[in-house]
Amino acid sequence: MRQMKKNPAGPAVICAIVLVLSGCEQKEPVSFADLPRDQWELLPMPAPDPAFFPEEENVLTSASTFSSPRSTAPYSQGLTLGDLRGQLPAFGVYFPELNPSNYQKIDAHVLRSMDVEQYYISYLSGEKLYKAGDYEKSIAEFSHAIKLKADYTEAYVYRGNAYRKRKEYDRAIEDYNRAIRYKNNLAEVYNYRGYAHGEKGDYEKAVSDYTQAIKLDANYADAYFNRAYAYDEKGDYDKAITDYTRLIALEPKNAAAYTKRGNAWYRKGDYDAAIREYTQAIALKPDYALAYFNRGIAWQRKEDVSRAEADFAMAEKFNPKKD
Repeated sequence: MRQMKKNPAGPAVICAIVLVLSGCEQKEPVSFADLPRDQWELLPMPAPDPAFFPEEENVLTSASTFSSPRSTAPYSQGLTLGDLRGQLPAFGVYFPELNPSNYQKIDAHVLRSMDVEQYYISYLSGEKLYKAGDYEKSIAEFSHAIKLKADYTEAYVYRGNAYRKRKEYDRAIEDYNRAIRYKNNLAEVYNYRGYAHGEKGDYEKAVSDYTQAIKLDANYADAYFNRAYAYDEKGDYDKAITDYTRLIALEPKNAAAYTKRGNAWYRKGDYDAAIREYTQAIALKPDYALAYFNRGIAWQRKEDVSRAEADFAMAEKFNPKKD
């Protein structure tokens, strides 16, 4: 991303910023932290009423044809100068604090006076709207940035994420394709695209994308988790177990990974292995209702009724039914 130019007339710029800078926040890198990594997954066998558990997000969606990304929201020029108040820190001025990407408020007039180009101003506005959850308006801002700079990889990625949040997976995939066309070494973009393919039920393409993400970043925990989930959906439980094992090596305190690996063992018919996994998950997270519930089902399969009932009681204790 383009950084602000250092201007010899620094005091004038700083004075302008003193009037309008509302404060700084640490800019967070794009990550895939917003993926559902701990979905509720009730195993398909007889068990006490599971109605008190939250429903798992649907991973299967019907395919639809690609269409050109576009926003239904009109483009708007960020926030107004009157919305901005604040001052620079008393301990001094440092250029990282003057980086436009750290601003909580975006004012086009001020950023232009700092020699920031319009495509970047639109990108920053879109980023703030995205983080605020206003995906439709963020798409309009990213689209404006792309109109001004057609090869702006970051804008395609962010717009793709906004489409993904709106469950417009074909448009998201199209934007990820464009981002990869301009910059093909970003592991997170393959991870995002793989997730979008998985949401459409195309697990072959999802696995391919997650695999490419892992090739680019061998320690990419999210990609291992997502590929394992895709293998699970394909019925390839051995590969799913392998990926969950790799994830656990990277994140040994990830209780959800143990529960997911336990589910894979369960589906293979190894109830003892499944129980060991659920027990480890509970050790890491003692109030983990899902792990208790799934372990209860495994005990039930082994015809150990008393242990099954005890686990179901613990599951309900930590996630009680709502009247």
